[in-house]
Amino acid sequence: MKIEVFKGVYPPSEDTYLLASFLERISLRGKDVLDMGTGSGYLAVLAALRGANVTAADIDEKAVRNAAFNAKLNGVDIRVVRSDLFENINDKFDVILFNPPYLDTRDGVLWWDRGNIIERFMGEVFYHLKEGGRVLLVTERNMDIPAPTRYIRDYTWNLRVWELRACP
Repeated sequence: MKIEVFKGVYPPSEDTYLLASFLERISLRGKDVLDMGTGSGYLAVLAALRGANVTAADIDEKAVRNAAFNAKLNGVDIRVVRSDLFENINDKFDVILFNPPYLDTRDGVLWWDRGNIIERFMGEVFYHLKEGGRVLLVTERNMDIPAPTRYIRDYTWNLRVWELRACP
């Protein structure tokens, strides 16, 4: 896989590779996958290369262009959407990936301290998840987030990846 990162777009890093390792354990052929906050599109391209029907979303127009560029660079077809979380997403997915931003670069305040982005994501994610689907959500180890447990009955903590499953 070839990935180019545009200036100002979050490059694939440790958290990206951690999420990719979980993604590689899932059968994706023919599955509908949403890569929320796609950044460079690394995870979206990886999922598409493994046979998934991929939608990649990001609030940042530069990231949207970068993800589309990397899909083309790797010869995969993904749908890329500019969206503030689920604002422009109406479909349901088998797998939803989210590696949320850790820092607000405008003032250095941690996103999770605001309780904003993950709370908003968790409040909407299960409306976009097919029955039996799963969510892979990366968080920082020392991040105290009780939020996922309020929205589901069954969850597992794996390193720093929350694997959340839709309950029938």
